Amino acid sequence: MTRNNKKPSNYFIFGKHPVIEALKNDKRQVKEVFVTANVLKALGDELKGYRYQVVENKVLDKLLQNPDANHQGIAIRVARLSGDSLKDIITSSGDTEQHKIIALDQITDPHNFGAILRTASAFGMDAVITTKDNAVQDNAIVAKTACGALEHLNICYVSNLSQSLDLLKENGYWVIGMDANSDVMVGKLSEYKKICLVMGAEGAGLRKLTKESCDLLVKIPIKTRVDSLNVSNAAAIAMYEITKV
Repeated sequence: MTRNNKKPSNYFIFGKHPVIEALKNDKRQVKEVFVTANVLKALGDELKGYRYQVVENKVLDKLLQNPDANHQGIAIRVARLSGDSLKDIITSSGDTEQHKIIALDQITDPHNFGAILRTASAFGMDAVITTKDNAVQDNAIVAKTACGALEHLNICYVSNLSQSLDLLKENGYWVIGMDANSDVMVGKLSEYKKICLVMGAEGAGLRKLTKESCDLLVKIPIKTRVDSLNVSNAAAIAMYEITKV
């Protein structure tokens, strides 16, 4: 028997804020809208131009098949975003002196990915690069955790991360990898203007080829009684450091 590892092309986004932001995204293909009567009264203007079905909460519960889903009376079925090309992301930097990108090396937890996207949006990161394989892509949990950030960020899915990092270096970016074994602290990065910050996978960290593609490896100084930080927490600290003036 052949196993099908293809990621589903459609999924539900639920919750008022993630749904509203998805509806505003011109790149987002919305296939179906389900909303309760009470929420329709509050969000009627946001749903103009969309065909929707008025349903009860129990119908939404059944559609989402997740007893913990806080749908707030609205859900939309959408197609996955195709993502931006790395070439377009590089070109978008133009002649600007500063351009900040975060690259993710096989992040598999949707909560971590969503949290990183939300932080990347908050700190004004210009793009997020992630791997196509062995990594989570946009889905219901990512969209909910990102709280709308998924719809605003330039996200690029690449087949070969190390080659992509090499291309960034050829275009003037400093590629900075996070590695707990480094002797350099993450705060020593103010001199770099075009940066691609690279975060490793949960537990495994950066892969060998990814490390070799980095110009510099840095770490977050933490107390020895704490072995490591969650990748989304570490990413938040690192993004703060590279974006602060």
